Amino acid sequence: MLCRPKHGYLDLSGLRIRSNFYGGESSQEPYSSEDLDSIPGGFACLAQPKCLFSIDFSNRHKIEELVTQGINKSVIFPVTKDGTCHAIAAWFTLHLDETQKFSTAPRGLGPGGAVNHEKTCWQQAIFPTSPSKTTSKQYGKLYKEVSEIKATFKIHNHVEFVSYEVSTAADHEPAINGNGCASRWETNGQGNNSQLVELPSSSIRWSNCDKLEQVAQWLAYYASNSESGVNCANILDLTGEVSVFSLQLAKTSPGSRFTLKMDVGEGQRGKVSCLLDVLAAIAKANQLSLNRFSCITELPESTSEKFNLCLINPVQPCGRLDQSVMLSLHQTLSYLVPRQGLILPHKLQLWAQIIESEQLCDWSHLRSNEPVSGFRIADQINILAVTHQQDLNYQTMQKKVLSEPFQIREINLTNFSMEREFVSTKVDIIASGKAHAVIYWFIMDYGWNLYLSTLESSAFSQCALMCKETPVDNNENLEVSVQSEEGLLYFHVKKSL
Repeated sequence: MLCRPKHGYLDLSGLRIRSNFYGGESSQEPYSSEDLDSIPGGFACLAQPKCLFSIDFSNRHKIEELVTQGINKSVIFPVTKDGTCHAIAAWFTLHLDETQKFSTAPRGLGPGGAVNHEKTCWQQAIFPTSPSKTTSKQYGKLYKEVSEIKATFKIHNHVEFVSYEVSTAADHEPAINGNGCASRWETNGQGNNSQLVELPSSSIRWSNCDKLEQVAQWLAYYASNSESGVNCANILDLTGEVSVFSLQLAKTSPGSRFTLKMDVGEGQRGKVSCLLDVLAAIAKANQLSLNRFSCITELPESTSEKFNLCLINPVQPCGRLDQSVMLSLHQTLSYLVPRQGLILPHKLQLWAQIIESEQLCDWSHLRSNEPVSGFRIADQINILAVTHQQDLNYQTMQKKVLSEPFQIREINLTNFSMEREFVSTKVDIIASGKAHAVIYWFIMDYGWNLYLSTLESSAFSQCALMCKETPVDNNENLEVSVQSEEGLLYFHVKKSL
């Protein structure tokens, strides 16, 4: 959820923007998923796990009932720890036989609250709590041994979170205590008068990024400054996300006009509708005329209209280069005012680091070629091994750092070649270990000493290229080469001669 009074120069005090978990054309996913063990800062369970439902796969009648009719189930959670309820997490336990069980629970939890010491490759289902799901006045507030939650779900093909109620014993009204919990749980003064708009989860992540907000605000300041020499009269926004840059510029450059490109391809119409709703809501809250904003679905092959500024997003949220953006750069540059128009960001720095990570190895290929039912299968399955891993979280990844971060190349977006290029550099090893992968990220250069690192920004993940396992010792050198072609990257690691 995005619920803040300000976003750079923008006033958001009358808005409440939440995720709609948009999953496709005219449909909504009933839940999201997340690896709770990998959440930065961790999580806290405010109640003991409870069993919502169970299915006996040999009971055909029960399965048909859940598929054709569905059932509503409620479960009550007595609260065992003070806190704020942001979501209800769920997982599954598969009974393989009378004694063997397999759980997708996060580490530290298991059936009936038992401790599960092993981490699995499964994520957990996440059902966010929100005011629309409850009529309780104590939305979000939970108190140990005083509060309880009654959550209702509908099991019909999927598991859908219907509603929840929070109840607190009448004779145990919470008081403000020394840790300030009660004051933090007070309402923000918006009440029910704030306007509710919805966005896909990826757009919420984009809008919640503090680093992105800072860059957008400073960019708007510098670009609209008369001493900068930048003309902001006509701006083309190709970011395909919430127009945080354009909206900031709209506040600082009252005479500017904006053209926003929206992707209406398969499965994207719902997202576009949400983006336009948010644009209209923010514009209204900040007294910005919607007549200044135009939307297009395709870029014309040629046009007489030229733009002073073009905003792009060359890196996908998963952390990799956006190949479609890179391949269209030549056409994009042709829309700019000759010798005066700017494309932002105008440069990309490619940074990388050599790491040892058993976790990445487990994710990318079968590591044991021991016979399974008399057959050796790893050699054949690993033919399909994926060497490029994306959507990684550097901070929570299990790894051993073998080198300092290093910049391997710079990409000039105003003159980018799609031809095959090779760049190599020697990297000093700072710890002994086994080089398994090169993890990489980008730093986007907007000028005016404004940089956005996809390593530091919460709007982006990181990527890694698996390499042949190479034992290394401290103070050794490795030669790292990167090959780029048509917007794609590939790394190769070998010992220096």
